[in-house]
Amino acid sequence: MRKKVLALFATLAACTFAFANGTAEKNPSASAKQRDLSSIVIDKDHPVELTIGVSSKNKGFPEKEEDDYVYQQILNDTGVKVKFQVIDDYYTALNVRIAGGDCPDLFQSNSAHMRIFAKNGDILDLTPYRDKELKNLMAWIGNTDTHPFMVGNELYALPKAYVNAMTYSLINVRKDWLDRLGLSIPKTVDDLYDVAYAFTYNDPDGNGKNDTIGFSGKAPYGFETIVNAYDTALGNYVIIRDGMVTNTLLQPHMKDALSMCKKFVDAGVIDPDIWTVNPRDKAIGGQLGMLTLEWSVMYKASYVKQIKSVNPNADWTYFGPLASEVGAQPALEPIDVTSSNNFLCVKSDISPEKLAAVFKLADYLVTDKGSMLVDFGKEGVHWEYGADGKPQMTKKAAEANYVATYQLFGREDKSYLNVKFKEAKDQILYAQQMPHIITYNSLVQEPEDFYLTDCNNYVSSQLIAFIYGQRPISEYDDFLKELESTYGFSKYMQACENQLRAAGYVK
Repeated sequence: MRKKVLALFATLAACTFAFANGTAEKNPSASAKQRDLSSIVIDKDHPVELTIGVSSKNKGFPEKEEDDYVYQQILNDTGVKVKFQVIDDYYTALNVRIAGGDCPDLFQSNSAHMRIFAKNGDILDLTPYRDKELKNLMAWIGNTDTHPFMVGNELYALPKAYVNAMTYSLINVRKDWLDRLGLSIPKTVDDLYDVAYAFTYNDPDGNGKNDTIGFSGKAPYGFETIVNAYDTALGNYVIIRDGMVTNTLLQPHMKDALSMCKKFVDAGVIDPDIWTVNPRDKAIGGQLGMLTLEWSVMYKASYVKQIKSVNPNADWTYFGPLASEVGAQPALEPIDVTSSNNFLCVKSDISPEKLAAVFKLADYLVTDKGSMLVDFGKEGVHWEYGADGKPQMTKKAAEANYVATYQLFGREDKSYLNVKFKEAKDQILYAQQMPHIITYNSLVQEPEDFYLTDCNNYVSSQLIAFIYGQRPISEYDDFLKELESTYGFSKYMQACENQLRAAGYVK
């Protein structure tokens, strides 16, 4: 595994220098000259096939085209045949296919690889089509930040609406335990500690045994819940504060945050298995009183049923984020500015007919008809309009789960989730409104001789050492000096500033 990581890093690092100022050296094959597509006719009588390279397809995806009603509907309405190609060992195999001239017409990419593809002339500069052919898509994504899809001032990927609410976390608590002990929902990290202590040592389930745990969270969410209250995060995260590029490791209250984490560990009020056991299992079993976890695995109907079947008295509710004694803006969980760092690029030598098909497909998928199709499935089968005139899922809704593969440009999460998971609408809204620590790592390409993977591994090991008392927190400044002497951390931060400034995030 380590060899694969280092090989991937070497590939990324080799192409870094050209992007230090947010620009790319392009192969002439990726010319930005606009092609005339006006005479091309695409409909069900004149179909065009588009191959789309993906790393995977959703479960239940039909093996036969005749069984794929989404494929059939798109073909009937647009004349575009959408052919997904699953590529194993994705980027390694994709690069081989690109070099061999066997590249899909469109293929998934993230920001880092997009920059490499752009430099090598492997993908099409879509800037000339932004205001006309992509006009409807641009309008549909609304206020989505388009910088993640660009290199310098040029558009190199088809923009995608952010879809990160599915992974947003909430701090969850057993309200019945709070009531039994006469406690209130925590508002600060000190409150969180006090409740966690009571849940650990004051027999909140009333069984007379010392068998409960105060607080947990899928690693590192549990500790992040604490650290985020100090306007920082557990890792090498690039952030912007007061108009300046900086890093969570350099935040003024990081030592306070680590000290609070250590307080939880020393008191034994945080799950000792936080790094190895899914906290949800302990929550279901009635051992755990609080945990930070995604809303989707706590409040979907199927999961609520599972929890109640094991412990019918469990009454879970949610809260957050937390304030701290340093007065930082409350926030929960670091979220990268790209949010969904997985979008589509168009190969540079795509034919005019196929390029016209790309734009026609994009136009269709952002219409009401197209978006409803790829969001919910077939009308009258998987969903229908209710008495209130709003869509609602039927008992056959699960049969349409595979259609998410066709959400090529994201989705409007608020309406989508409220239809799919009405039982969790309050939790979804809360999660969507939760303030987060916005990070910018995906937009930064590290300097050529900066070993980001090794640096991040060292950062993680030392932060854990501080939290568990394996290294005194008083040595935190020494740790920062080590990042500089061993890895040249300031050079990395200078690259972050240069690139984010070039992208327009700072002046």
